[in-house]
Amino acid sequence: MKQILINPDFQEKSYVQKKLFKGFYVLRVEVIQQTSDGCKKIYYGSFFCTNSLGGVDMAVNLKEFNNFLLLDKGLKEITRNGHLRSISVILKKIEIPTRENFREYIIGMHEKDYSNSHIINTIKSIEYFTEFKGVPITFAKMRRPKKLIEDYLTEAEISCMIRATKNIREMTMIVFLAFSGVRNREFCNIKVKDIDFGNNQVLIRQGKFSRDRRVNLGYKAINILVQYLTEHKKDREDYLFTTIKNNNKYGVGDLRKLIKTISKRANIGRRVFPHIFRHSLATNLILRGANILLVKEQLGHNDIQTTMNYIQRLPIQVIKTQYDYHAPAYV
Repeated sequence: MKQILINPDFQEKSYVQKKLFKGFYVLRVEVIQQTSDGCKKIYYGSFFCTNSLGGVDMAVNLKEFNNFLLLDKGLKEITRNGHLRSISVILKKIEIPTRENFREYIIGMHEKDYSNSHIINTIKSIEYFTEFKGVPITFAKMRRPKKLIEDYLTEAEISCMIRATKNIREMTMIVFLAFSGVRNREFCNIKVKDIDFGNNQVLIRQGKFSRDRRVNLGYKAINILVQYLTEHKKDREDYLFTTIKNNNKYGVGDLRKLIKTISKRANIGRRVFPHIFRHSLATNLILRGANILLVKEQLGHNDIQTTMNYIQRLPIQVIKTQYDYHAPAYV
């Protein structure tokens, strides 16, 4: 990655720019050196850049930065893409990438009331970028606030969504999400060979934190899954859920659209998204008296405190009832 420095004795002659994809360009910088002997054209080469035409302070070789995030930091593709997008937005908005300008940018995010997670992720992008440049900059990060998890579907609401499905395929997808509590991308990556029909479980490969784990499905979900695979024949290496039109791997966007459609049919009356089934399983298991360690393993939480957040949001009456039931009989 190189910074374009224009000598004051030079004059910019032209920018030849070709758009690669949204937000990124290839820039060729040409300058003219003014000498007593005449004009000599100097060609400075091609760079990846994030600036629109005119007034370039820095050009960023995105490929090299991506390789740095991959090889030096060991980040997954989805995380690397997030940092690439973030740093491209920042470089478009600040004039010169200095510590003071980065600082003002972060202060502006606080003043505009950006979420704590957004600010922390932006700071991480800046730190990675400046480390890659060889001039590392660090900023203090505020601790993420522990918010109560409020959005979840009751057992009755999930039953309504299951009844609102139009075919065995839709029903299987809703039932699978509801009983497994898997994350969106985990759901899309599941293959037929990952289903353990004998133990009513599914193997999640390379989930969050690049870990494999087994999650329970229950015999009711397995029975519906068997009906689905009876009607929709698949090989062991096939993805469990695919698109209808081209039989492509099901994507997170496809899943969101399906959940939104079915929730409208069921007249849920509020926003429903795939991840809410994860919150719902945890909450409904706890409401039924499940051990907190079971919930932690089912959801694949790395820290028990993450699972404890579901305890903190239980209705007061539920907590009181459970206390009355388990209270010691001192008198």
